[in-house]
Amino acid sequence: MADFLTPPTNKMELDRFYQELCRQMNKKKPVIPSDSTAVDVAGIVADFNTLLANLRTAFE
Repeated sequence: MADFLTPPTNKMELDRFYQELCRQMNKKKPVIPSDSTAVDVAGIVADFNTLLANLRTAFE
């Protein structure tokens, strides 16, 4: 979608505009986990994998 919107000039453009608007509004927001309190590499890896999983599901 462009950085600006031009008004639809016919029914087909209006339908596409509405579909794109709905698609943009229904995007999920990522769930950001709390700050890491890991004390070892395994804990950091686990926290990082949690962050990646949350980001993946946000953009499905």
